[in-house]
Amino acid sequence: MKKIISLFLVLVMIISVVALLASCDDKKQPEQTTTAEETTTTTAEETTTTTTTTTTETTTEETTTTTTTTESTTTTTTGAPIFARFDFGTKTYAEDNGLTSNEYLMAQLDYDKTRLEIEFKEDSWLIKTKRGYNSTLDGKDPKTEFSVQFNDLVQFDFDDDIKTGNSPNHRYVKFRLIHSSTNNMMSIYFRSTSDGGWYTNTVASNMYIVEDGKYTKTSTAAKSDKWIVRTYDMSLCASMTSGKFAEGVSKTSTFKQQVAAIEKANGSVPGNNWAWGGGKQMLGLRFFFFNGLSLMSVSDCDTRTLIDSGAYVDVDYVVFGSSVEQLEGYHSYLELAQ
Repeated sequence: MKKIISLFLVLVMIISVVALLASCDDKKQPEQTTTAEETTTTTAEETTTTTTTTTTETTTEETTTTTTTTESTTTTTTGAPIFARFDFGTKTYAEDNGLTSNEYLMAQLDYDKTRLEIEFKEDSWLIKTKRGYNSTLDGKDPKTEFSVQFNDLVQFDFDDDIKTGNSPNHRYVKFRLIHSSTNNMMSIYFRSTSDGGWYTNTVASNMYIVEDGKYTKTSTAAKSDKWIVRTYDMSLCASMTSGKFAEGVSKTSTFKQQVAAIEKANGSVPGNNWAWGGGKQMLGLRFFFFNGLSLMSVSDCDTRTLIDSGAYVDVDYVVFGSSVEQLEGYHSYLELAQ
């Protein structure tokens, strides 16, 4: 009998221990669930924090990079972006950054092969005159003679274009080139969307090579084998040759007198076809690297008769911008390598 009672007590103890263990397991389960939720929540919070931090850092880096790029190469926050379609060569900064392509330039290029020859180099275009100006042969089509022409700027799909007018449009133009002639002047013939054709009063001339303030048509100092950089105010250079004269100036005056009259008028440039164009899209440009041009018979703006045989210009780039400071930040691969 005692044995039976002992076995019964042992059995009761075993059942109690099993029940106790089961009870403990039931109590532990909610703790595991709670722990799992906390882990998930914590991880989520940590992940969110990390993501936010990373995003903030990335945004800061992108903003800094954009600002640096803006200041050093292509655009400003207050004006039109630099127009660098005419960064010449087969391997250029502008092409690598989607601002031009050599294929586009070659397709758009037009010039008189009886007057000019062009060598297309990796970093620039070397342009030479085959002969000098001849009063018998030349002068019949002054709108094209001795010019490097791009007559359809909007044919190719680029995001940018030239806007005429004063700042914040493309008021300034910057040349980098070697100039081997004593002819001390260059010019640009332009056509915008407001022009039905190539008008006689849409020329920017008096782009003097020598920066000596003498405004001379010829200068021995203009002839050099060194790279030079020149920046010009398109509104100013288009003023006199467009037939728009400051007060006290006429067709027979000099460009130096025009500049003096503009300065006297507190910098007010007469409303020529570049200045008043205000945001008009440029359709075509013709570069006269070897001479000043006037189609309005303003003699001090025209140096066609001074074009020499065998003269050359090695042109790295011609870029347009809304300020001198903006253009100072643009550099070609060739320029940076020197």
